[in-house]
Amino acid sequence: MFNKYYEVIEPIHYFERKGHALSNTWVGRSQAYDTIFEGKNAVPGDQFHLLAGGDFILTEAGETPSVDFWKPKHLFEKSYGGTNSPKQLFEQFEKAGKVREIPAPDHKIDYTNISKLPTFTQGTRTFTRIENSPTFEMLNQNADDLIGLASDFGLQYPLYDFGEDRRAILRITDVNEAGRLKANIFEAQLREDGRIYIAPNQDWIDGEAFVAALKDNPLVDPAYIYKGRFWATDVAILKEPDLIKQLEIGLDQYLEKTNQKSVFLKP
Repeated sequence: MFNKYYEVIEPIHYFERKGHALSNTWVGRSQAYDTIFEGKNAVPGDQFHLLAGGDFILTEAGETPSVDFWKPKHLFEKSYGGTNSPKQLFEQFEKAGKVREIPAPDHKIDYTNISKLPTFTQGTRTFTRIENSPTFEMLNQNADDLIGLASDFGLQYPLYDFGEDRRAILRITDVNEAGRLKANIFEAQLREDGRIYIAPNQDWIDGEAFVAALKDNPLVDPAYIYKGRFWATDVAILKEPDLIKQLEIGLDQYLEKTNQKSVFLKP
């Protein structure tokens, strides 16, 4: 395993380890610890050092905290599929011009010792996002029309930043009076490379009609059109009038199927 060193050219979101706290989980007679994380953005000039003993950021202030690039799962939560690879992630970043590989430092770096991080009291919040990822901000900036439409229909529109997957997500959902989820109706997932996955829930929306109305749009990737969902090459697809119109029709279909009052279409 070779160490790799990269200098940041464009902001990169990461999770910094800040310490540990006793959890509510027991392994036999021992009480497990949670790691305390903060979500932050590296700025141009910062360096990421991907080492055999862990991954670190070297900031311009000279700090060297331990970092991760995916929010860790709970201790007993199973993982499916392949293992996340920081080195593969940074190879993608390098191809996209977000980082550049640099030589190893010519002097000794005093990296943060994870075992010596502070221990916080039980109940300490395990994750705080200090800054939103650039991908989340891009999604948020382009989702105004969808959010406005969902609001007109009396629906919820939660947005999620990076977690176990490095994607920003917008969902349109319906909840009951107690705030419990009744239905996921529509989802858009934006990746760091700018590609966006559009997926109306076909239990509620005619996904085939949705895709048929958009398949010839120049922002839709013709190689990745599926039954009722597709990939687009740019987040600007969320502002396309045809997408807004199809979502309007779809949300009205949802209200009709759930015996709620139609907002736009006549009964």
